[in-house]
Amino acid sequence: MPILNWIPSRKRESGLDPRLVVIVTFCAIAVCKATTTALLLLGIQLVIVVSAGAVGVRIGPLYSRSLLVLPFSLAALPLLFSVEGTPLFQLFGWQASVEGGRRFLLIVCHCWLCYQAMLLGAAAAGPFRFIQGLGRLGLPLKLVEILELALRYTDLLLDEAGRMRRARSCRGESTNLPLGERMRYSGQMLGTLFLRTLDRAERVQLAMKCRGLGGRSLQGDLPSMSTGSLIASLFIVVFSAGYLLYA
Repeated sequence: MPILNWIPSRKRESGLDPRLVVIVTFCAIAVCKATTTALLLLGIQLVIVVSAGAVGVRIGPLYSRSLLVLPFSLAALPLLFSVEGTPLFQLFGWQASVEGGRRFLLIVCHCWLCYQAMLLGAAAAGPFRFIQGLGRLGLPLKLVEILELALRYTDLLLDEAGRMRRARSCRGESTNLPLGERMRYSGQMLGTLFLRTLDRAERVQLAMKCRGLGGRSLQGDLPSMSTGSLIASLFIVVFSAGYLLYA
């Protein structure tokens, strides 16, 4: 599945409880967001790298896929000019400050590290088991079902959109259209794709009801957490809470 290929691959099965992976992932994100020191942020990066090696996640794909978040972090670029402080440089009459630059770089680092932690968690547990762990930790079952079905059927929708584009090309319609025509065609394609998605969703829901799958995860039940996983989860939560209070 192309969407699932976005998750970094594993060299081997980690065998970790998905609930433990979820707890570690969100605690790591909370600790990262509360960290403002460059040395500690570097330490968090080293922990992510070591953890990836320990659970068998490939480092290269983890880094390359985490670059996706960098364009979104550019939304914090106005802080470079809006925060008052020591002048850094001037651009088109706008004065940039050293303090604004530090805040902007801090946000970029936070986004990058948090996205790495999320990718690592999804890769370590597996995307479907990660969602299942969320459900066992209190996420509503209806939302768990929606996430699982969305993960399964996103590729089908992308394939349907690709077939619609190929059909348009086979009809000999030009691709070099004005912007207005392209927007009109995109709107028509999205409308048709929405109707096909709705029809597919109704058939999937009917099939699930016939199989008695409503109201529970599609992945089955998880066994109870082992004593080691419970102790590790408790230690990580207490450590993260203490760090957040100290920070």
